[in-house]
Amino acid sequence: MTAKNRCPVCDCKNTSRVLNYQTYQLWECNVCSLQFMSPFPTEQQLDKTYQEHYFATDKQGAYGYRNYANMQKQLQQEAQTKLAFLHEFVPKGVMLDVGAGTGVFITLAKKFGYDIWANDISKFACDKLAQREVRVIRGSLSKITLPKNKFDIVTAWDVFEHIPQINKTVKNIASSLKPGGILALTTPDTNSLDAKIFGHHWYGYKKIPEHLIFFNQSSINKLLEKSDLEILETKPWGFVRSVGFLLDRMVVFSPIFRPIRSIMEKIGFAKLTVYLPLTDFMIIAKKR
Repeated sequence: MTAKNRCPVCDCKNTSRVLNYQTYQLWECNVCSLQFMSPFPTEQQLDKTYQEHYFATDKQGAYGYRNYANMQKQLQQEAQTKLAFLHEFVPKGVMLDVGAGTGVFITLAKKFGYDIWANDISKFACDKLAQREVRVIRGSLSKITLPKNKFDIVTAWDVFEHIPQINKTVKNIASSLKPGGILALTTPDTNSLDAKIFGHHWYGYKKIPEHLIFFNQSSINKLLEKSDLEILETKPWGFVRSVGFLLDRMVVFSPIFRPIRSIMEKIGFAKLTVYLPLTDFMIIAKKR
């Protein structure tokens, strides 16, 4: 056992290797059950990952997006559902969206009446966000300090799994929330039904090394409690995607899906959208 295999959440050395994926290793904490890749990429590698090519890659695989711009309809549907749900907890106020990407969610959130701030580590994404006329904070939240007691709500959609220094990041977010403020996040759940069915072949693992850490209820509880955040609600969550997007991901499992993807494209079915209540869970937590 080496120091690099300490749990990123509870800092425990009692960890076990659970999976080899390509040249990477996945470890699990035997105390809080967090799963994490080892070793983590460097800051320079992360910066290189999330540039323009991440949002439009020619590679057919789990890494990045084949064409993020073509996903606007599906992302808008997701944003509408999330905002309708969040309205029950924080109907108005100052919102920070962490890992905001090119800003589909925040554009709709502005229409809901929220005062928007946005954060991302990607220069390409931040340039796009600036065009949305919102305040943009660029950089890793483990490195830069957010304003204290500023936000009524912080959102982080499919972001936590990308962050190596997760404790520092969450402490920063918690400090930026007003007392009673809300953190809302989605992230893959290693106890989801599809994770249990597919085991080591789970879609979540196919996102390594883009995804670095994997939570379940136990590990997310531990993480948030350390920053004095109380979980109010946990629920299974999914995503809206086109048939073509899903088949692109299925190619990762087997090349047999390549001709199926081509056929769906030719007959127009690749553009159809579906909602899959799989992989993720949503957490709503309150600052004590």
